[in-house]
Amino acid sequence: ATFVGIVIVISSAVYGEALNIDFCDKLPQVLENQLLEGVDLGEFQFFLDMFQPNNMDLNGKIYVNVMTIPIPNVIGLSEAEAKRVLKAWGFTLAETFYSPHPSVPEGVVYATDPSPNKKVIPGQTVMLRVSTGIGDEIEPSEKPSAQEFVGELEGNGIKDIANEFGLLQAILNDDTFDNGVLTHEQVYDAWIHNLTQFQTDMGPTLSALLPGLIPGLQEIFLAFLTLGDGDYKVYSAPVKNQFEGYMNGGVFAPPRPTISKGKVIMSQTVESNTITGMTFTVELTNVPNATSVAVLNGWASSTWWEVEVPEGATNIVYSPTPEELSQIDTTKVYPNSYWDNFVLVVKTQDYPDGEIGISIGDLDPAGIEAEGYGSFGIIAGLIALLDDQLRKATQEQFGQPIGFDNPYLNKENYIGLDELLPNGDADGDGASNMCEYENYDKNYCRELIYKCGGSNVITKDGVDTGSNSTRKGSFTFRLWYDPEADEYYMDVEITPGVNLVSITQIGIFDGKNNEEPLIYEFPGPFTTTPYKHRITQEELENMPSATNPHLIICTNNQPGITDRGEIGASLIQYCPDLFQEAKKLVLTKQEPIRYVTAALDPNIRPQYCKIMSGCQILLANEKVVPPLPNISTGTVYIDLMQNLELENDYRFLITINHNVANPISAGIYVGDIGQNGELLIDLGAPTSPIEYLFTQEDMQLISGLPLYVLITSENYPNGELRAQLDCSAEVRFVNGVYGSESWDVCGNGMPAFVLVPYATATNYFDVGSGKYDLRLIPGTGSEFTCENTPALRTSLQVYGDTTLTLIATGSPEYPTLLTLEDNNKSPEEGYAKFRFVNAVKEGYDVDFYFVGWPPELLPLFSNVEPLNSTDYYSIIAPDTLSIDVKVAGTESIIASYAEYTFLRGGVYTILLLGPTPLKNGYQLLILEDVPGELPPEGEGVVEGILEGEPEGVEEGVVEGEPEGVVEGVVEGEPEGVVEGVVEGEPEGVVEGEEEGEIIPPVHSADQNENGKIELGELLRVIQFFNIGGYHCALPGEQSEDGYIAGFDGDKSCRPHASDYFPQDWRISLPELLRLIQFFNIGGYYVCPGVGEDNYCAGQP
Repeated sequence: ATFVGIVIVISSAVYGEALNIDFCDKLPQVLENQLLEGVDLGEFQFFLDMFQPNNMDLNGKIYVNVMTIPIPNVIGLSEAEAKRVLKAWGFTLAETFYSPHPSVPEGVVYATDPSPNKKVIPGQTVMLRVSTGIGDEIEPSEKPSAQEFVGELEGNGIKDIANEFGLLQAILNDDTFDNGVLTHEQVYDAWIHNLTQFQTDMGPTLSALLPGLIPGLQEIFLAFLTLGDGDYKVYSAPVKNQFEGYMNGGVFAPPRPTISKGKVIMSQTVESNTITGMTFTVELTNVPNATSVAVLNGWASSTWWEVEVPEGATNIVYSPTPEELSQIDTTKVYPNSYWDNFVLVVKTQDYPDGEIGISIGDLDPAGIEAEGYGSFGIIAGLIALLDDQLRKATQEQFGQPIGFDNPYLNKENYIGLDELLPNGDADGDGASNMCEYENYDKNYCRELIYKCGGSNVITKDGVDTGSNSTRKGSFTFRLWYDPEADEYYMDVEITPGVNLVSITQIGIFDGKNNEEPLIYEFPGPFTTTPYKHRITQEELENMPSATNPHLIICTNNQPGITDRGEIGASLIQYCPDLFQEAKKLVLTKQEPIRYVTAALDPNIRPQYCKIMSGCQILLANEKVVPPLPNISTGTVYIDLMQNLELENDYRFLITINHNVANPISAGIYVGDIGQNGELLIDLGAPTSPIEYLFTQEDMQLISGLPLYVLITSENYPNGELRAQLDCSAEVRFVNGVYGSESWDVCGNGMPAFVLVPYATATNYFDVGSGKYDLRLIPGTGSEFTCENTPALRTSLQVYGDTTLTLIATGSPEYPTLLTLEDNNKSPEEGYAKFRFVNAVKEGYDVDFYFVGWPPELLPLFSNVEPLNSTDYYSIIAPDTLSIDVKVAGTESIIASYAEYTFLRGGVYTILLLGPTPLKNGYQLLILEDVPGELPPEGEGVVEGILEGEPEGVEEGVVEGEPEGVVEGVVEGEPEGVVEGVVEGEPEGVVEGEEEGEIIPPVHSADQNENGKIELGELLRVIQFFNIGGYHCALPGEQSEDGYIAGFDGDKSCRPHASDYFPQDWRISLPELLRLIQFFNIGGYYVCPGVGEDNYCAGQP
């Protein structure tokens, strides 16, 4: 059958016929595949979960990491010893579970969850079970589940089966298709080329077996490869005949209470199924006084080989000699259970028999760490991830590993239609596919609308006939919508639980016996179990209403009793409102315009399309003037819309979600932060969600003004929620990772902050609202640093009108990012304010003291847990104070700071930094978030200086190195960020127009000098706005307008004419609105001293 299938495809290639592909059928085939469902591997389950037909969004980003470490065996250690060991490996500790134990004495660990030696991701939560003494053991009600891999998938908002797959299917299945942009031949040729290439990459064995083993999977892979956008990167991958693992003290009995760590990499050379050479590489961390590395055969009964460790060495490489190889069975090519008898140990002065070790049989191939974006990148990355797992699965199923000949696909070998299909304009009507996706019906495959039922719930309790039956049945109802047929139907599956030959009737009745009104009778014969039946849309439309519907099974087992109903189930209980909802859906359905139809038909397009999004601003009670306590929340979304029916018509769409009780009004007002102003635009009905599309008059009205949104309520008529209409935020980075030299921080694939040393902070920089892929990378300062393997990868949502501090903490191997929202609003007159942050991961709970303060005020902050911040606290200023930080509830001082001067009006963050696990090395870092007023004597304070550091050490980056910013992304524009500037004002910054300066007659945005701002010219400035700045193009740099996107760079040229409010080498929202005004009106002209930017809208 597989061979015939291949012949059919090749035959189609010859004649160019329609392919007759049904992706809605292929996807369920993969989901229900018994081979994949039977594989007990988390990676496969993640893979399967991605292929839900109506939820698949695989055109964004994917990150997968199956690099794991074993949980050290700490059973038999004390609670304190066990915590110390687990913290050293970077595990997160859950609250300890205490229980009696039949044999383990009090205070000793008797189990962990997950269990010892389980291989999990770094940072896994582990719970210790500690004995409280001899007695009957109690089981915990909740246990941390093992996380064996990291799988993150973030789409672009388009469900691919309802978008690209639908487009591909429509074109591939119609051999006459030609809409003026795409033809059947174009897409068909790409499909066939990619099929041939994919079969080459699979190799002859897998390409012959895959269609039969996992029907539908080849077509799904081909669809994504043909869409073709994006790419992928593999950071770590298995190497043939190379295996690795981690050493700890848990391999010994009893376990060693050591925080020493080691990694082993073993490689073998194989010829004719015989090992001809081996090399062991041992990397040591925190292993003082190591004396030798040895491999023991039979758990120390004999030593296979042993090599001395030179003093201070942390990397030992050894290859067994031919004589040593002759002592083992070289036909046992690894992996093989033969090697379970060998253990590699590191001996030390403290532990002459071995302090840490690992069984050779526990070595595995290197784990995959890969990421991809776009449809090609995601599928290629998945194939790289799954190839090794596929080999394991087929080894288990068939006794022979089967995988790709080339699991790392090369994009250049495939033909992608990415410019035409994913986000492009497939029909040439001016509306992008994304735009049409957002405006038209997105259903493509049949959609599960409602599912209900129960197992063993059809019982005698569901009838009132006097039945004494002990039989129990099960049922499932599924309400489907099929967009292709444009109809609803219900699939019914019943497992009666009674003898089939005894069944006389199955039906739904409005009551608990079959003498009540019949709602629906299921047709016989009832000869198989489960019984399956489909209720059509017409039957659903004509179904009578019911107040007490029951599913009842009648039999001839007890005449006069069970023939009225032996067992039944209440549909009110198990399927509430099912039939009422089904009927309502059927009767009120409308004829929708399908997305696939609109995307391929140039005669169908919406009126408005979103061309820029991503701006989100949080509304807050504290932003109201005067501020309010936290009683409600809200979010403002700002999108730039294009009117496709009118030329040069661009407007903002503002959407507000909030939970204000009894709102009165919502509007846009004129005013800066901390100021109340006049109402400018009434946003209409204040009930959430609020949606308002600006008119052309609105766009002119708000141009160049500071604006804020205000929602009033019955309880707060002067305002309950407020936010400035500011799509930017301020972000800074603190390196609090003890033992690290410096970090580079990348945002969306570009350097954001570089070479930030330990115990320093960068300055604040403006960033755009949006979601960022952040990576923490050992510092190199290179422009290619983001291509290096990250030590930490996480996502960050940045909202407009906010200020954030990002603190890296933990250990260099397993860092963590702590995100704090800053409140840099000035304190009351005559005061300073500060907060205290315990930024030590897995550190002590601590108390905070001002030395010499009255006892009733001490400690000022108590029991501050790790990775937590206090609220802000105001003190009279200026004042010079000394600080002690103590272990909570004790007099043990772990960090101090002598005589720091807090200035009037200043805002400060005091950070406790230190090592993980607990040991000496704690210190305080004081950051001046907002500068205060200097004391009258003029004495200054150097911000961010650690006690004992020489004066002049600047907060932030190494001298001469640029700091940077994470910036936003315009939809459809390239992602990325641009590094920022050296602390201080860059050269060439123009503060404003000099008196008498001649204003150029041509606006900087007007590249063709025609007196108008055209779409491409507007989008160029939008790019500057979204990326967060621009700079001058140097000689030799390609630039259409003399500028380069990104804040960092040369500032010696004339600033852009749109950069005036203020002139800061960034484009703000009011400045952008001003240019949109010129665009909408159709022209501009120079008018010095008249227009806010020395230009006027319209024609002179």
